[in-house]
Amino acid sequence: MKNLIIYASKYGCTADCARKLADILTGETEVVDINKQNKIEFSNWDRIIIGSSVYMGQVNKKIKTLCEDRKIELMGKELIIFICSGIPENFNDVLNANFSDEIREHTSEAVHFGGRLELSKMNFMDKTIAGLMAKQKAEGKPIVEINETAILELAKRLNC
Repeated sequence: MKNLIIYASKYGCTADCARKLADILTGETEVVDINKQNKIEFSNWDRIIIGSSVYMGQVNKKIKTLCEDRKIELMGKELIIFICSGIPENFNDVLNANFSDEIREHTSEAVHFGGRLELSKMNFMDKTIAGLMAKQKAEGKPIVEINETAILELAKRLNC
């Protein structure tokens, strides 16, 4: 199976998850950062895997546009979506708000890979939000982290 992973990452977490997934998948796999490559060819690939970070409930605009503008092409491929965010409880809301019914219904798997706080890369507003998340940890709620198990389990299912 030939896999094309297209991702958008704000601070690097989604990029790392895309590369980790690519390293585990069998078959030819290419990883494309949509922010660095505008022309993406689907015809040579059997499976398209789309990943995005989430900011304020929204996936990356280029990912959203790709899914809408090239919906017909995507419908002819096996489609997987993964999301990286700090609030796994909002996963289904994020999918519903950012992907059309057709895309969601065609997607064979949609997975939440967790997230990671990159404080050294964040602007002031993002650091403020991260501070609120850290406060939740002090109150006994888990802080955001990459769900390595979710990545491994997805790869295992896709490699069958």
